[in-house]
Amino acid sequence: MKPIGWLLSAAIVALAVQTASAQNFFPDVPTLEETGYKGPPSRSWYGIFVPPKTPRPIIDKLHKEIQDIVKQPAFMERHIIERSLTPYLNTPEAFAADIKKDRVEAEKMMKAAGIEPQ
Repeated sequence: MKPIGWLLSAAIVALAVQTASAQNFFPDVPTLEETGYKGPPSRSWYGIFVPPKTPRPIIDKLHKEIQDIVKQPAFMERHIIERSLTPYLNTPEAFAADIKKDRVEAEKMMKAAGIEPQ
């Protein structure tokens, strides 16, 4: 499977990438910030969740195993590079902080749009 970049030569014209820095896949395409966008980023992420009060040694083992798998060249090629994704491996604490930050931004956007929580 080819990286998504091959599509650009076919029928799609990329206007911007949503990452904080230009990706290797599209070095000539500006970031949203470079185009003047100053709002919160739109992004997707993947993560593993465990039940509350999971013992720290279990969390640490899962974290290590996931890091080891994602760093394998075959996994990286098939699941990251072929999909033109940007790998971002962080700690459980950083992941929790990112989720909290995303929730705050989502609440601000909902309020600005006049959408009431359900």
